[in-house]
Amino acid sequence: MANKRQKLARKQYKEAHPELFPTPQPTPAKDPDKKKKKKNSKFKRKREGSKELKSPNNGYKKGIRKHPLRVPGMRPGESCYICKAKDHIAKLCPQKAQWEKHMGGCCKICGGVTHLAKDCPDKGKRASISANREGGLCPGLGNCSDIERLEPEKGLQANAASGMAVDDECKLKFLELKAKRNYRYIIFKIQDQQVVVEKVGNPGSTYEEFTASLPADECRYSVFDFDFTTDENCQKSKIFFIAWSPDTSRVRSKMVYASSKDRFKRELDGIQVELQATDPSEMSFDIIKARAI
Repeated sequence: MANKRQKLARKQYKEAHPELFPTPQPTPAKDPDKKKKKKNSKFKRKREGSKELKSPNNGYKKGIRKHPLRVPGMRPGESCYICKAKDHIAKLCPQKAQWEKHMGGCCKICGGVTHLAKDCPDKGKRASISANREGGLCPGLGNCSDIERLEPEKGLQANAASGMAVDDECKLKFLELKAKRNYRYIIFKIQDQQVVVEKVGNPGSTYEEFTASLPADECRYSVFDFDFTTDENCQKSKIFFIAWSPDTSRVRSKMVYASSKDRFKRELDGIQVELQATDPSEMSFDIIKARAI
């Protein structure tokens, strides 16, 4: 801020040079009779009476985009884009409430906007197609016997990614093996869409007897209680979970056993080592001993 000396110096300089500081003129009053000029805007909406070129292909004015849901060939407001009727617009459509209920969605089967695919009245047609397949008539593929290798194995779940149910006997047998050591090994298999116990080995069974119990061309789950001696001459044991999936087994069986393995393993609390084997050499006694130590 300026001090008193600076204010005094400015005042003296202004009095000495009045030509540099002219007196401001008052602003003239506005003329009430004078009309205000309108500015020309490039984005001004054209009037209805103005001449405008129209596209020869449709009735829309040039430069106006057609609504994506309008009926082809109809102007905006001349038809309903919900039910495609030409006697009303979408605002007055009787099916508007159902359309808004499904958030503007539509049925993937018949294309209707008043319901979704789960409530479609034509949903039963798919069931008839499935019945024809079971009867040996596959549309577009001829006789189903030609694609028998694509059908799922009997007793296995069609959806391989959904996993299988676990029988309570599997958990009880595993608890007896872990706590009481009543068994040396347990072999599980998938039957009737659930995992069940197929075979158990007595405490005196050897590892060779366990490997001989696994089928050569079918997948299985198995648990083996392995006893070993450490380098410090200490007796220990570890429970192995072995997923047996031979190369000669069916592809569908491999998919079902692989997708259900993690869920089944979570039911068996106490697994210490997991092993995946497709050949007897991948689960030899030396490999088991090396994984245990």
